[in-house]
Amino acid sequence: MTASEVTVYAQSLADILKAHAEWTLNPARGRQCRLRQVTLNEVEVRNAKLSRVWLEGVMLVEADLSGADLSGAELSSVDLEGALLSGADFSRAQLHHVEFVRGYLSAACFAEAKIDGASFRQARLEGAAFQDATISHSELAGADLNGALFHDAKLAVCDFSGCRMDGAQLPRVRAGRCRFPGATGSDVNFSGARLKDCDLSGAELYGAKFNGASLEETRLIRADLSGADFREAALAGSDFSRAVLRDVRMAGANVLGADFCGADLSGARDLTQQQLGQARTDHGTILPNGSRGPYLRFSGAEKPNGGRGRDWKSIS
Repeated sequence: MTASEVTVYAQSLADILKAHAEWTLNPARGRQCRLRQVTLNEVEVRNAKLSRVWLEGVMLVEADLSGADLSGAELSSVDLEGALLSGADFSRAQLHHVEFVRGYLSAACFAEAKIDGASFRQARLEGAAFQDATISHSELAGADLNGALFHDAKLAVCDFSGCRMDGAQLPRVRAGRCRFPGATGSDVNFSGARLKDCDLSGAELYGAKFNGASLEETRLIRADLSGADFREAALAGSDFSRAVLRDVRMAGANVLGADFCGADLSGARDLTQQQLGQARTDHGTILPNGSRGPYLRFSGAEKPNGGRGRDWKSIS
């Protein structure tokens, strides 16, 4: 169903969109598109010029808005479930309770957008850009975030459960009370991020970069973070119990009070006696040299590849 086949407020949708495009160039000549409580399911408006459009309570289920310019748009209670939005531009948009469930949003742009109460559940967001966006109380569970960009984004109370994150970029993200349980991906970049009271339990993030990051009060229970980079990270008080931390890099990391009980630290590099002495380990912990914990000072168990250093039993 094309825009010329749809009538809204006794006008052709095509004419409304044309007037809006003129308004974005010269408000004296055109008219802003403002739609409320309108059903436009399955409409096709590819590459539409909808910058600064205002929509409230609009139904756009399975609509085709591929490549549309929605920069600076204001959308409230809009339903875009299953919509085609590949390459759409939502930069600087304000999105309040918008449904993107199972939508196709590959390479869509949400840079500097303000997003609250939105659902991207099971959406296709490969290569989508969220740089400098503010996202709160939103759901991304089961979404495909492979290659997505979140540089400097602010996240609050968001659910990333079970999402796919291969190559996702989240450097310098500020995240509070966000959930990533069961998230999967390799080479995910959290360098310089600030995660507070977040949950990455059961996540499988091989080779993830957490260098220079802060994971305050963060739970990584049973997470598989093999090969991750935690150099200079602030991990004090974080819960890594029963996590897989094989071959991680820990140089300069603050692990004061971090819980490594039952964790597998085999092959972990650059951990010092002081670091392990400040963390919690138990009989279930596998230490960097492959021996079982708890860690004992002067045991040499902080050295990977079987290094044992001095025998702690010989120290009086």
